[in-house]
Amino acid sequence: MNYELTQINLLTVLAYLRTQADEADSAQTDELYVSLEQIENALADPEQHDPHMRALAAACELSPFDQLLIWIAVAPNFDRNFANGYAALAGRDFPGVTPDIICAIVQELDIPAVEYVRALAADRPLHKFNIFKTNPVAAQDAGGAFYDASLIVDPRILLFLSGSDTYCEPVFQNLRPYAGDPEIDFNTLHLPEHTREQLRAISATFASAGPTRAIVQLYGPAGCGKKRAAFQLCRATNRPLLVIDSAQLLREVEARKLSEVRALLRDIVRETRLAEAGLLVPDWHLFRDKPIAQFLLLDEFPLIPGPVFLTAQSACEIPVTPELTFFSVAMPVPDAVARRVVWERAFEPALSPAARASLDFLASGFRFSERQIQRAAGRARTRSLTFGDGQLTHRDLLEACYEESNHNLNQLAVRVTGRPGRGEIILRPEPLRQLSELCDQAKFASTVYGAWGFSPGSAAHGLHALFVGPPGTGKTMAASVIAGDLGLQLYRIDLASIVSKYIGETEKNLARIFEEAETSNAILFFDEADSLFGKRGEVKDAQDRYANMEVSYLLQKMDDFPGITILATNFRANLDKAFVRRLHFIIDFPFPDAEERRKIWELNFPKTAPLASDLDLDFLATRLDVPGALIRNIARNAAFLAAAEQSAIQMKHVRRAAAREYKKDNRPVPDFAVDAQ
Repeated sequence: MNYELTQINLLTVLAYLRTQADEADSAQTDELYVSLEQIENALADPEQHDPHMRALAAACELSPFDQLLIWIAVAPNFDRNFANGYAALAGRDFPGVTPDIICAIVQELDIPAVEYVRALAADRPLHKFNIFKTNPVAAQDAGGAFYDASLIVDPRILLFLSGSDTYCEPVFQNLRPYAGDPEIDFNTLHLPEHTREQLRAISATFASAGPTRAIVQLYGPAGCGKKRAAFQLCRATNRPLLVIDSAQLLREVEARKLSEVRALLRDIVRETRLAEAGLLVPDWHLFRDKPIAQFLLLDEFPLIPGPVFLTAQSACEIPVTPELTFFSVAMPVPDAVARRVVWERAFEPALSPAARASLDFLASGFRFSERQIQRAAGRARTRSLTFGDGQLTHRDLLEACYEESNHNLNQLAVRVTGRPGRGEIILRPEPLRQLSELCDQAKFASTVYGAWGFSPGSAAHGLHALFVGPPGTGKTMAASVIAGDLGLQLYRIDLASIVSKYIGETEKNLARIFEEAETSNAILFFDEADSLFGKRGEVKDAQDRYANMEVSYLLQKMDDFPGITILATNFRANLDKAFVRRLHFIIDFPFPDAEERRKIWELNFPKTAPLASDLDLDFLATRLDVPGALIRNIARNAAFLAAAEQSAIQMKHVRRAAAREYKKDNRPVPDFAVDAQ
């Protein structure tokens, strides 16, 4: 584009500079002289005004004088005559566009130099949107003062004025356009209907000429459609959507000076104005521990022309200024019914009968987002090709789902390894039946609560059980059986690491556990739960009141948890009634009788173990009145004693191991084992 022919103000400046360079007749200057009023009129005339400058002026709120200063500064980039004129004006080789040169030019145009100083004030557009950048270091190296510093137009502005949409570093590293699918709408997102209604209401507000300068917080697990929802909401304002690279931006904050970070953020804001776009800041929860970065970003939001979208895993407290409207929308993972549909689509068109039979279980057992389901399906296909014949198996699906789950719970609880089958636990018929029913409720939740339309009783669809019985009667083993049957991980919660004497710390520990468990698809097992979940007593002092607050907080977290929680206690009477009302199952684990102990002894001596002829399991079951856990310890220790003697496992080894186990448990040693001590 010929900038000389389309800009009267540039012709004026060029004429002045040529008189300086060529020492032309002063009459030529008078002939081409144009007043400031004429320049302003020309800039306001669409016929004379370059469309890119017009767009820049609208985006950055530039006055006619601001535009004139920009043209003066960029002119040498488009016409060498300007560089020659500036050199002649400065009396040396072309020094760049320095403030003293600009002052000389505007004064020649009969404009007071103070107007230039005002135009570069901190609250004016040229400075506020980083259109001019000074280079004082170069001036200092040359031994000059500030007025000799080069005044550089930001490269992005040069590109914009030339009609290019190319981003410049470092903006490109931190910002990118979001290429959403215009065919997708809120109905295609796998979200609860009330969430879709909330999004439609916000969209209608934006579409009806409502406030587009707003902050919309979208929070929920990764892959639940937060970015796609932001894209749809931004479309209601007829704006594109730009996305900040939050991780990269935080690295910039760590590595740069505060002034440099402010300049970078202002560049990002300027880009949203040039593109007339909304802004998406993903992973806003990453900024919670970076208060400086959070404050700097929030300070820029009012300058963004479109809505600002903040996505996070959980709701964040966001201080909002009065000029911005605030919306907050929870974006949960799809319910079990929707997850079933996503699983089916992930495996179409070919899905083996064995894999199809697993879909109900996968949809109920793993609370995945749509993106997680798609990734898990891909992992399962890879496993089936790598370790099998390409036919998906239930095992392929389980392993893929475990790999896709969050594993941060390992830092807060102990993962219980080992997957005993139902045949390996000796219980009476009623508790065994209840364990089976518990597993069935977990497996078929999508059918009953979804397809059949039953109400779960709570929005979270959680499943909570209480195991009651003396120590060693199989409560932990039963929890492992459930985990193995469902293909889920089991985590035992160490209560000693949770309960704190400091006010508020116990709640924080519980919150972290439940938050991580929600995305880990794990079963939470609270052993000896009565030590934390005991009856809330009468409030006699501040400590009692605080203990009751901890219990109330735990009740709320259990209600909100969509997974399986198992509480184990030795004494049912110690539990608060409020807990009992929230439990789906209460399963008793009685002390085993002689017949049950006989079966436990038999299970704990493997068929491959060498047993001596004097080993009488009926006698042991009758004479040793111990629970299953102690039987397991005695059998194992007897095996070690026998191995050390390189003999079969004899009754003397069992007697010696039993005596030590009784003493360890601070119990009287039975008569038949006394001689073995």
